Amino acid sequence: MSKYPDLEYSYLIELKYIARGEYSEKIQQEKIQDAQEQLDQYVKSDRIQKSISSTKLIKIILIYKGWELIYCEEYKLENN
Repeated sequence: MSKYPDLEYSYLIELKYIARGEYSEKIQQEKIQDAQEQLDQYVKSDRIQKSISSTKLIKIILIYKGWELIYCEEYKLENN
């Protein structure tokens, strides 16, 4: 049973950071892939499954270059 039965959504947010001097498009793509893999792992855990209960899970990837947000996307698997 959910702790908050009126909640409709649950969120997982994965943050990645790239130092300003280390940024490249390739590194950004690697960070996106790393974030996707981590979110996939989180979703499989019993702890997350219990906490999301019957809510709709929304997975978000945020990537920062220094202090600047350069990438923000809802991550969806094709079978989700």
